[in-house]
Amino acid sequence: MISAVVRADRSSNNMPEFIELYALNDIANLSLYGIDVANSGNGYESTAFADALNNVSLSKGSYYYMFYNDSYFDAWAGFDGGAVGEYSSELNYLNGRKPVILYKRSSTNANDWKIVDDFGGNGEDASGDPWRYDNAWVKRKNNTLPSTTFDFNDWERCSF
Repeated sequence: MISAVVRADRSSNNMPEFIELYALNDIANLSLYGIDVANSGNGYESTAFADALNNVSLSKGSYYYMFYNDSYFDAWAGFDGGAVGEYSSELNYLNGRKPVILYKRSSTNANDWKIVDDFGGNGEDASGDPWRYDNAWVKRKNNTLPSTTFDFNDWERCSF
């Protein structure tokens, strides 16, 4: 599930942009999942996501990170993001106003992507909305589960 979305000010040195994922169960092959930073105002489609995740396993209770700049992530987090995550060019579009969508498919050869988690409103641009996350981070509240329908009450937002 999506557990956090962070979008720091790009003009600041060593400030990260990343998506944190959390494994609710053991995952044998993470490449069954894909992530999309959706196009504000145009919505998203279950077959038009941008990045399939790497083919790695993930244990229940583990975190996995997708980041735009690994050195900024490493400096901010204090550990090697490459050991527990991957670079994603899709995060270049993480501007603080676009929804982030997690997809899953039935097999690595399938193109039957289904939305399994949604941060942000489908087709919405967060300009002026409380879920806007530029120069901020949002974290899923404890005891909330992934949902295909976004509810901001499941999240906390903090500014840098």
